[in-house]
Amino acid sequence: MKADLYNSMGAVIGTIDASDRVFGVKWNGDLMRQVLNTYEANERRPLAHTKGRGEVSGGGKKPWKQKGTGRARVGSNRSPIWRKGGITHGPIKDKDYHKALPKKMARKATVMALSQKLRDNELKFISGMDYVEAKTKVTATLLKPFADLKKKNQLLVVVHEKKEALNRSLNNIKAADWVLASDLNAKKLIGHRNIIVLQDALALMEKNYNTL
Repeated sequence: MKADLYNSMGAVIGTIDASDRVFGVKWNGDLMRQVLNTYEANERRPLAHTKGRGEVSGGGKKPWKQKGTGRARVGSNRSPIWRKGGITHGPIKDKDYHKALPKKMARKATVMALSQKLRDNELKFISGMDYVEAKTKVTATLLKPFADLKKKNQLLVVVHEKKEALNRSLNNIKAADWVLASDLNAKKLIGHRNIIVLQDALALMEKNYNTL
């Protein structure tokens, strides 16, 4: 399929051949929801923690003898039924929310997101932005034609390798972020309004995802 190729000033300078197997994939909402939920679960870190009977203070000596008192038998004052005893079935910080995500599903969701962004005109291929000056103001000026930099998560720049000057400038722009083409995933794509793919990164993306 044909797609417009832009220069660093936001003007169309020609067209580029984009693979239908990467940028022409039909949307599957059920698959995307499952993949995004898995990403969210894998990033979840439990914070709440309640102490069980083995963690609360106390215990040691048996509160009273086993028989002859007329009271119920008890072995420790750390029992969950006692005041200040351990908590039963409470939240614990060691709980694991991790879910397995098959590579094929993750890759499929990525190309689906790329395809939808291109259909919505929220993905653009850029040539000539690889060698920008390492200054935030200069980089922000180049990015203005592609996104509103006054809002958060407005722009994601896909690069094929780490570029110190460009990456350093993007780190200083709150509305923009960058990612290596090899680390791209559906969550990053869906989480940003506009996507910029550098021309060199396009070749790597098609190589990685064209085998689906």
